[in-house]
Amino acid sequence: MFVAAAVLVSGCSVLGLDTAGPADPTVTTSAASVARPATTAGAITVPTIPTGTTTVAPTATPSESLVTTSAPPTTSAAPLTAPTTTRTLTFTSLAPVTAPTVSAPTAVASPPPECYTKGTCGSQSWAPVGGGKIEIVITPGRASVAAVLTVPGHPATGLTIPWVDTPAVTCAGSYCLVQGSNYNLYFGTLIKVGAGTLTAVPGTPSSTTRMQLLANGPLLVAGTYRFDSYGVFPSDSPVSSRTWAISGGQLVSTGCGVPHLYATPPAATSAQHGPCSGTPVIAGYSGSSGNTMVQLGGFVTPSGNIACSLLPGDDLVCTAKKYSFKVPTCTQSEAEVPVALRGLRVSVVRSGRVSYDGCLGYTLIGSPQTKISYRRLAVGRGFVCEVLQDGVTCTGPSGHGFSLSRASLTTH
Repeated sequence: MFVAAAVLVSGCSVLGLDTAGPADPTVTTSAASVARPATTAGAITVPTIPTGTTTVAPTATPSESLVTTSAPPTTSAAPLTAPTTTRTLTFTSLAPVTAPTVSAPTAVASPPPECYTKGTCGSQSWAPVGGGKIEIVITPGRASVAAVLTVPGHPATGLTIPWVDTPAVTCAGSYCLVQGSNYNLYFGTLIKVGAGTLTAVPGTPSSTTRMQLLANGPLLVAGTYRFDSYGVFPSDSPVSSRTWAISGGQLVSTGCGVPHLYATPPAATSAQHGPCSGTPVIAGYSGSSGNTMVQLGGFVTPSGNIACSLLPGDDLVCTAKKYSFKVPTCTQSEAEVPVALRGLRVSVVRSGRVSYDGCLGYTLIGSPQTKISYRRLAVGRGFVCEVLQDGVTCTGPSGHGFSLSRASLTTH
């Protein structure tokens, strides 16, 4: 038999139990005896529970502790997935593109100037070409220069070209060259003739002399070029041949030939390829000798024996104070040529004729004061004199002249 006792303290429960715990219906106690507290201090009489058949149940287990030791709740962040954007690209197949075929431009025939149809143009020159003829005309008032192509059975075709004085035309094959002079130079325009049309070829050739078309080989225009870098007036500068040819659809210079000491070089028969500037070597002379040319009014050699001068009428005359060769004796009377003025005289004229006699010597032309060094050139009015230690060689514009020294006189 078990004895069950309970001691109550106001407001609390022993063992930390909750007073409002669950009731166990199997436990029976005397509520009255427990509820009446003692009125005096001292021992507490615990009533005796009668003997019976009641079974005492074990003490109830508290259902929940007053102290909570549970851990704080764990928060789990839900994984975030970046949104996926799906783009659908559709490629359209392009149709293949074929480069267009560009045909060569069709040449359009231009009508001739109005004055040509009226018969009031001034005709300057003409030449046969392509079964017809090409005529160069000047419009009234000298307003312009035009080339007119006429072929039987076809309308006339015209082409305006740059102005030149006294224009003239020459043709070779299917090309025609129109040229004229301005400022003492010749300027040209090359024209292609084909299918009843006229087309100007880009490029303007210029020459110190009249130009010509070379029919042999590739089309060439031949003229001359004057080198003006030798220290003399342009009219006295050495001259070379020069040629032009068609390259890349235009007329371009191929180069110059060797400079010559007289005004008219040999005519070019093929393309020239030398430089067209500077002071090229002339007949064995260096560039420095060319740069020291002087204007030929009159000069005397370093020894003072030979003097040369230009006379009115474009005659180049040289004399020698001392010489060891014979010359024709002067047959003129002393009244015409005083003895004091007689002596060797050699002359060359512009046409190339060379003459010499003993009638009029160096005293006639005075005493030129300009001394020229050996291995130098003297130039004037198209005449050139080479001064060497063994004499002087002079050449006129025609290429003819003479060589004079103390020991000899020769012509060339």
